[in-house]
Amino acid sequence: MSNNTVNINIGVLGHVDCGKTSLVRSLSTTLSTAALDKHPQSSERGITLDLGFSAFMLQIDKERISEQVQITLVDCPGHASLLKTVLGGSKIMDAILLVIDVTKGIQMQTSECIVVGELVTDKAVIVFNKIDLIPPDERTQRMTLMKKKTFKALQQTKFKDAPYVFVAANPIQVEKMEPNISENAKPWGMDELISILSKNITIPERNQKGNFLFAFDHCFSVKGHGTVFTGTVLQGATRVGDVINIPDIGVSRKIKSMQVYRKPVTECGQGERVAICISQCPSDKIERGFLAVPGYLSLSTCFIALAYKVRFYRQDCLSKSRFHVTVGHSTAIGAVTFFSAYSNCPKKDCFSFDERYFYETQLENDSTNSTSNKVFFALIKTDIPLCIYPKVGFIASRLDWGTEVNRCRIAFHGQVVAQMHNTASSTVTEKKNDMLQLIKIKKRQGTVERIQDNMMVIVKGLFPREANIETFQQMTVDFGHDVTGCIEGKFGNSGKVRVRLLSQPDSIPQAGSKVELVFYKVFSLDHETKKGNMYITQKEFRNFSHS
Repeated sequence: MSNNTVNINIGVLGHVDCGKTSLVRSLSTTLSTAALDKHPQSSERGITLDLGFSAFMLQIDKERISEQVQITLVDCPGHASLLKTVLGGSKIMDAILLVIDVTKGIQMQTSECIVVGELVTDKAVIVFNKIDLIPPDERTQRMTLMKKKTFKALQQTKFKDAPYVFVAANPIQVEKMEPNISENAKPWGMDELISILSKNITIPERNQKGNFLFAFDHCFSVKGHGTVFTGTVLQGATRVGDVINIPDIGVSRKIKSMQVYRKPVTECGQGERVAICISQCPSDKIERGFLAVPGYLSLSTCFIALAYKVRFYRQDCLSKSRFHVTVGHSTAIGAVTFFSAYSNCPKKDCFSFDERYFYETQLENDSTNSTSNKVFFALIKTDIPLCIYPKVGFIASRLDWGTEVNRCRIAFHGQVVAQMHNTASSTVTEKKNDMLQLIKIKKRQGTVERIQDNMMVIVKGLFPREANIETFQQMTVDFGHDVTGCIEGKFGNSGKVRVRLLSQPDSIPQAGSKVELVFYKVFSLDHETKKGNMYITQKEFRNFSHS
């Protein structure tokens, strides 16, 4: 690509059969090898089944932007069962076109597309399609009503003030509605859409420095040339002759040649859509994934990430639950454990194996909640390795829910901050202390069985028969009304304990009174197991957490 040309990737998202591919066809002047439903089953079923890529040059006021702008359209499938494909393609999007069937409005997959869009960008254009299906005498009224309903639904999103346009990407001849329409009628509203893009588009910041990273979405062999990977440069730059690594199959090869929309190039940089050809690489073993400079990527089944709940996800995100975890174009099933930083930690959003964290039963926040005094993390253990690199983003969802389920399936998202296990080398992190140290608040309730004297009571129900009472000796219990006591030891063999009152109260707790014990359980996790429990008092915890 010319040094004076910048590429901007725009995702085309929307519910199935809202006319996304027709819109892309109307706008595009250059097609890639994966464009306009070239997948054989797409033609059979009449819907988009995979990501499609095409492009056109956007004319922009030279006083505003001096570079030539090429728009690469990422045509995403809209069917609910193909959400995983959309999640994989979201990483490369600089902006989105949210396509809405004007005769139906926002549907379930439209809502999920809005969620995906919010995770990757704050730039969108709302495209109301299929206005040709509205009778001419009703068109203005129904378009106004649809605009009002749509932007009411978008009020709590990043796109509440997004520009919009009404189009007919594939107008049809309906004689009763508009007799003057010809069978070869041109799409309606394309000039207005292009004008809106020209006025609102901004050039993304591109950084050609740093480690080269490339997300490829298609891979195929060309006889006599080698294996071709088509995709988008996520960061850095590379040139013909450079060595790149394919972590999924564990090989490194030199780049033989490159093309940008069938035009040969010698180098490429961040944001560009490019085809990279290398030799002696088995294309049948890989379909999509990452290419990078050797040593930058690793395959991992256990990592730690910052976690933010998606506010449209109505179910609880619970520790010990399993989610579909998507990194790049790969998705694995992962078990999660949530934990949070200390509220008084000066660097609570920075993870360190040297710190101790609070175990959380569920993820409570979302990325728009700036008032929370906690930052949540997730320990994620996947059933198959995922390609991990520093600060890579991920999305966790419930793809196992049926397509008939009328609820958001995207649960939480975040950014990987540490790796606990490298599958490729079978080693844990380079940290000397690679154990995740967690603290869990525990509460137990019992009752006073009887009074021994003015300062000693017998309490039952705090512990089971088999409990090691010595572990809890000298811990403080609360009787309420500012009355506290100290566990002195067991009483008999049924789990009862002797509790000495810490001061002479105005009234001694009576038989049947409630007793509460609050303590902290400290334990460690590595990439395989949970290790070592330790129980400490609240007073010890205050010293422990600052040690």
